[in-house]
Amino acid sequence: MKNIYIAISILLCGAYSLFPQSQGTYTASGQGKGNSKEAAVEAAQLDAINKMVFTVLRRDTLYRDLFAPEALRNGRIVTQEARKTPLGSWEATAVLEIDEGLAEALYVGRYATTLTNLLDQTEEEIPAIEALLQNAGRAENEGNLGSAETYYSQAQTKLEAVLRYLDPVDDAFYFSSRGKRKAAELKLLIHSLKDTSVKGIERVRTAQRQLTIAQSTGQILALFDQIEQALLVIEANRDSLARIAASPQGYTKEQLETAAVQCRQQQEAAAVQRKQFLRATEGLEKSQTRDSESYLAKRASLLDLRIQGLQKQLNSVHGQISGELLWRSKTVSALRWVVNHEPAHFISMGFRFPMGIKPGYRGPETVSVPLRLALAAEGALPLSAGGGLWGKTQVLSGSESLFETDPLNIRQEMALGFFRRSVLGLGIRWDWNREEQKPITAMEAVWGLPGNSRGQQKNYFLWVNTLSWEFPGETQHMLAYVNGGLQSILRPSRSIGFELDLSSRVRAGSAQLSSFWIGSAALNCTFQLPFLRPFAWNVGWEGSIRSPLTDMGVNFEETSGLHAFTFGCTYLF
Repeated sequence: MKNIYIAISILLCGAYSLFPQSQGTYTASGQGKGNSKEAAVEAAQLDAINKMVFTVLRRDTLYRDLFAPEALRNGRIVTQEARKTPLGSWEATAVLEIDEGLAEALYVGRYATTLTNLLDQTEEEIPAIEALLQNAGRAENEGNLGSAETYYSQAQTKLEAVLRYLDPVDDAFYFSSRGKRKAAELKLLIHSLKDTSVKGIERVRTAQRQLTIAQSTGQILALFDQIEQALLVIEANRDSLARIAASPQGYTKEQLETAAVQCRQQQEAAAVQRKQFLRATEGLEKSQTRDSESYLAKRASLLDLRIQGLQKQLNSVHGQISGELLWRSKTVSALRWVVNHEPAHFISMGFRFPMGIKPGYRGPETVSVPLRLALAAEGALPLSAGGGLWGKTQVLSGSESLFETDPLNIRQEMALGFFRRSVLGLGIRWDWNREEQKPITAMEAVWGLPGNSRGQQKNYFLWVNTLSWEFPGETQHMLAYVNGGLQSILRPSRSIGFELDLSSRVRAGSAQLSSFWIGSAALNCTFQLPFLRPFAWNVGWEGSIRSPLTDMGVNFEETSGLHAFTFGCTYLF
């Protein structure tokens, strides 16, 4: 029956969301004050939400706790203004608008399901509570006061737990799927049962006080009464703080900070009562009532459990409020921006992992590849309709190919061009240093396609091709005059890109006694995930061939090669 009721509520919710609504719009305005602009705006937003729920929609606290996160997350705040007062504080106003259909959809959807579950949980607890009260009455009639108070106290604890989540409900429409009772009927029944348990405890304690007990036992009971009176105040504050901790998103930062301070104060107060209890029970084992079935022993055991439970609940409430404050702190907000902001693709920092995977006859093998680091910047500057300037620069550190014997170097390239229907530009690449060799300089020519006016909308182009030619270096071999390379980058979207690199290079050997030719090819794919958006992940294949040079050309009989699948990561700003 419960599943059928929930299914009907979900269908009603779906009907509200799938079919067009002809209802109007609810509007509520709120005011707020704070020491800062953000605090005042936040207070005004929450005031508008409270007025919308309690005044306009005439709903209860449970509906407000479900409504507040949705209103803040879905951007229903249409206008908000803030001004600084002459005293230095801030005042703000905020206007909240929601469609009538959305409010009703929440009422027949999540609110109906949540309320039905609460009512069903209450129905499930009632038989166990009634059984405890029956056992308490039976033990009281038999004169077993310790057992009677135990049962009454257990029933009262369960009743207070039920009232904590049932009292905020004022709805008179929905009813439980089991007993078919509404919230008002269940609250009336629960309060009646609680009154029975309270009166039972009072009767048991009155009867116990009328017994002839030792003076030390009477002092201990008096201390227990003082501790219980103090715990009543702490428990009342716990209940108010627990309502805040149940839905901390619906409160301002200042309200949460105040609640955290209050919670710490209640924790300290509970710790004081804990010490009082331990001092009161120091002489308990030396008294004539050491029997675990005695009233005094049971009273001490119940009070001990009550204090421990209260401390655990206060610790849990403080942890929830502190967690929400931590989530709203500037440090965590900055960290969330670092790991999940939407990159603008202006600047990027990347590296290639020093390990690759090489296919083999016996399966994949791991191979070591030189570490490569890169820092790049690229951007377009529109100057007129459909056209403008484009430029990029990049600094690379590492080996040019996969051979570990290649000299390490730091090289930089810079290109500048213009774009309209296509991209045209010139660039230069040079070495800052080259291990045991003279630096090499290269000229570059750039051609590409902006792609759907991307030059005016994004900081990167659809397709960019860079053709490079190196000035002859240390070797005078004829192939040194045709040293060149091609880099082709295709980026159809922000989340994926492809890069093809081809090059032919002549390099001097060790001690410049020999020269060799290196041919390299690489195909890389770069992609971004929906989460961790600033990180772009690189997967590709790279291969290099090396052959010594002769006077007539390349000696392919002594060719050596290396290839591997490589992996890398790039952080985008």
